Amino acid sequence: MIPKFEPEKAVEPSTTTRRTAQLPAHRLAVLQSTVGNRAVGRMVSRTPARPSIQRGLWGSDRPPNLPKATPDLTQRIATLTREDYTAFQLRTVWAKGGKEAAAALAAAFVKEVEAAGPASQGQVRAAMDKELAKIGDEETKAVVEFSATANASITNMLDLSTKALNDEMVRYGFGNDAKGDPKFTATKDMANMAKAAKELVEADAAVANLQISLAQKFKRERGPMEAQQDREITDKAVHSDASFIAAVQKYEQLYDKHRATYPILAAYRNKPFEMNALSQAAKSPAAAGIARAELDKKRANIASTKQNLASGKLSIYGLPSVMAVAKMQMAATPGSLKARFVDDKAKAVASDKSNVDMALAAISIAALVVATVATAGGALVVAGAATGVGVGISAAKTLESVEQYGVAASAANTDLDRARSIAQTDPSLFWLALDIAMFVTDIVQAGTLFKAAAGPVRKLASMRTAIAGGAAGAEDAAKLTKVFEEELKPALRGLPQPAADRVLATMDPAKALPDIAKAAGSGKWMFGAVRHLLDKTASGRRVLSLIDKYGLTVAYDAKGMTRYEPSLKTIFVAEKSSTDDAMNAIVHEVEHADWHLTGKSASNRITTITREAYIQGMCSEEAAAEAATIRNKFSLQTLLDRKVMAAPTEQIYRDAYIAQAQALRPSNMAEAEKIALSSKKAENALFAAFHDGTIANGIDRTTYPNYYGRGWDQANGVAAAATPKP
Repeated sequence: MIPKFEPEKAVEPSTTTRRTAQLPAHRLAVLQSTVGNRAVGRMVSRTPARPSIQRGLWGSDRPPNLPKATPDLTQRIATLTREDYTAFQLRTVWAKGGKEAAAALAAAFVKEVEAAGPASQGQVRAAMDKELAKIGDEETKAVVEFSATANASITNMLDLSTKALNDEMVRYGFGNDAKGDPKFTATKDMANMAKAAKELVEADAAVANLQISLAQKFKRERGPMEAQQDREITDKAVHSDASFIAAVQKYEQLYDKHRATYPILAAYRNKPFEMNALSQAAKSPAAAGIARAELDKKRANIASTKQNLASGKLSIYGLPSVMAVAKMQMAATPGSLKARFVDDKAKAVASDKSNVDMALAAISIAALVVATVATAGGALVVAGAATGVGVGISAAKTLESVEQYGVAASAANTDLDRARSIAQTDPSLFWLALDIAMFVTDIVQAGTLFKAAAGPVRKLASMRTAIAGGAAGAEDAAKLTKVFEEELKPALRGLPQPAADRVLATMDPAKALPDIAKAAGSGKWMFGAVRHLLDKTASGRRVLSLIDKYGLTVAYDAKGMTRYEPSLKTIFVAEKSSTDDAMNAIVHEVEHADWHLTGKSASNRITTITREAYIQGMCSEEAAAEAATIRNKFSLQTLLDRKVMAAPTEQIYRDAYIAQAQALRPSNMAEAEKIALSSKKAENALFAAFHDGTIANGIDRTTYPNYYGRGWDQANGVAAAATPKP
């Protein structure tokens, strides 16, 4: 209803004009047509001027039936239909929240441009649908690739472990009848393995007794509390105790040493009753039966797991350790789209718990056995790695899987188990692994952090133990501080702060180096650790087989000399070497032993050939030994995915190899032949470097022609003279 107005005096035109000018044009037109200009003037004169828009008679700022203004969404539509923008947004959300979250975001984008009309909305919807379909196709392909990768790795490893277990059982007199041959004849290897098992039983008992006594001590000091809380606090206190860490570290080193010689011991890890039976197996048929039953059970589990995988009763998506390893092989890092694809598939797959438990046990033992058996992989690995640098991809992936399964599959939910898993390739750093495991529950992440910290920790420990009397002068102190600040601290950045603080406190140059850390820097490498590394490559296994074939002895040399002594059939390696350095030295010196014992070495004919022929022959032998060292290093580095200590002549070999490989690339020659020719070219480059005096020898730092020339002179009764540079 239109309100009535009382008559008033006329309003000055100028005032009316000024007032009405403040109204929107469409409101002014309506008022004028309804009540006239004078009434409008009266109404406006009573209305105080405000900067905001006045609401009209209809309760809105526009009359009915007036078209609503279309917002300008042109720029937004252009952005939403841009392929790179759409892909980034949807992929990011899919990786974080899954397919449903990505679909919801796409729907929100379409809703956002609703006001622009159906045509524009259709453009955005089409762009979203296209990208969602593309990601869906990637998901399908990724799941297929993941399944194939995981199944192939497990199947290969289970096959290898079955063969390894069968061969090992024959070695110890058990026989290898899959149904369980009751016959048993103790062998010499069985007797020696029983002794090793006994040592492990005693060491394990010492750790268990110490753990009990420490737990009782900490409980007395704390007083009573709730059971669950009491267990958690006690476990943390025991595992943090230096004496307990040292005891476990000693056991791990002993286990690593014996397992390298008797790989079948891996089947009895964490089985004290069966391990004790094994220690008596050489003398007691009953104990042998217990040990045999454990092996038969493990072989049966492995066979059943293979059958369940083949039949579909068991899915890889029910095996966390398998998924973790396959993700690493596919580069499906945490938070990535690939990882989301796999995780979503796993949620949709139901798994039978009994089959899963059996499979996890089978995979764990398979990883441990295969990783330590010198013949692991048989023809597969040998064929792939026979050419040295050219490791076959299938062989490399299989052994890489074994290494990773050995970590992921053997890790339980306790700090101690995780520490054992991530430190299994380097027991001397068990304390570091435990410091990490106490604060990082994800085993893959913990292993990555351990690898990053291990190098700087060992370097700093080695520097500190090398200082006479443990007291550093000003120059030494500055070097230690530099490594501590510039290498160790940056390597610990990925660790939770409490874990980093524990490591830094242990390695602080201003404090005495604890006993638990001295093992990493004492320089006393262990042959068990070296064997563990050599077992992983074809060239390394060849070295071990030659040591066994010729009955070579590997010994420390307290004076820091590394050499092969033919009269003693002994390889001496500097006592204060790292594990990597000791491995390189042993590979090199075993090659010298092989040349000498097979008659290829010029040293066998030193009195019957000319001086130059002898020098050339020995430089050829040095080149072959160094080439073997470098090839093993390259193969091992590929398998472990970590840098191995460089051999001194590596760059010479690498440059020549790459140059030859590039020159042969256009050729139709078989790949194996290209690798063989490139390896030979690299070895020839090493010979030239030895023969022309580029490389000095490690005995007296003279050139090799001078060193071997003097040797020929002495053997032939010729006055010593400097050998001119060729």
